[in-house]
Amino acid sequence: IRTFRCLKEALPLRTHIFSFSPRRGTAAFNLRERVEPGLIKERVNLLRKAATECSYKFRKPFSGKRLTVLIESQADKENGTLSGYSQNYIRVSVEDAIKEDVNNLIRARVKVVDMYSTKAQRLGRGVARVLAFRAQQKKARSI
Repeated sequence: IRTFRCLKEALPLRTHIFSFSPRRGTAAFNLRERVEPGLIKERVNLLRKAATECSYKFRKPFSGKRLTVLIESQADKENGTLSGYSQNYIRVSVEDAIKEDVNNLIRARVKVVDMYSTKAQRLGRGVARVLAFRAQQKKARSI
């Protein structure tokens, strides 16, 4: 119950959930009271479901918003759409991203946020380069 409360308060984008397994040489190995394997599996499944919901709640407010996304070389296996991570570490599949966008920052507008994914449409070519150039100019003026 405390773990669920913590999840709901923190709203993590990503979680790593694993079940306890005793390891020789650890204090936990000698614990007498152990949770039944079936109950462990049930709790892991409940936590995964709660974590998915938390991720969705974190990402949902970005629907319709513009994000800067670093496009990576991985393409969606189903439709070939390129994807990357936004400045706040949201994994985003970006329509209209092209091979030349790989390893570059692009601007995209989030179109769809569902329980398992975030999809966006690429905005004008070169926008991120202009923003980076302006940031460099501003930095140079402050020196």
